[in-house]
Amino acid sequence: EVMQLNGNNFNTIIESYDLVVINFYADWCHYSKLLKPIYETASNEIPQLFASHKVVFAKVDCDHQLELCSQQKVRKYPTIRIAKFGSLARKEYRGARTIEGFTELVQNNLASLVKEIVDLKELEKYTDGFFMGYFESKSSKEFEVYDSVARIVVDDGAVDFLAGFGPTVDKLHPPGQAIVTFHPGKKHVEVDNKAFQGQFVVSELLKWCTEVSKVLVREVNFHNAEEIVEERKSLLILLRLKNKHAEYESKFVDIVRRDLMQKRDEL
Repeated sequence: EVMQLNGNNFNTIIESYDLVVINFYADWCHYSKLLKPIYETASNEIPQLFASHKVVFAKVDCDHQLELCSQQKVRKYPTIRIAKFGSLARKEYRGARTIEGFTELVQNNLASLVKEIVDLKELEKYTDGFFMGYFESKSSKEFEVYDSVARIVVDDGAVDFLAGFGPTVDKLHPPGQAIVTFHPGKKHVEVDNKAFQGQFVVSELLKWCTEVSKVLVREVNFHNAEEIVEERKSLLILLRLKNKHAEYESKFVDIVRRDLMQKRDEL
């Protein structure tokens, strides 16, 4: 059964499940009507395939929940979004609205996105910005938090989450103390706090990771163009051929960093 959400239970439900798939719909909408039987079948079948996680399919009636849908910036129906480990993903789901598509959506968002480093020399190939975690083991509470945050943040930015365990990183962190550091790429905003200083809980680590991994320039492609336009901000776009004039991209980033930092929230 699909769970009905409203302004009173929306945040509570999101915080109570590992993954919530949310259908913002309108009863009068033709495409909402077409999706309804597929979505109900997905709700009945898919959570059973991932029984080790708390997964639920939910829906919001935007005719009766105008304020909630406005807060979530829903502008068309049906809009599918997900919440992972208590945090609502910024991007909406634009994939296939089929049982197979929804199954893949759940599977991809529950899979660990942390890449294990077994030799520190591997770090040399990560040049576009990455987080590095140093942990005693994969079973530690700190890594569990780091793993959860990775599933949320990776969805929103071009950044890798890496981790080393045991002997690989023993000499790089005090015994019994986990450490997470951020190594920015050229497209990231320069930050001073490159080492996490807070408590290892999802809310604190997520806030820090989101702040330090902000990018100066985002790449526009077929998959995210509509999403970027829907943010309704002014756009400054560099157009170039994929395999030519790469030097202009570097100059473009430098100009943004030098002259437009104060307008980042507007552009």
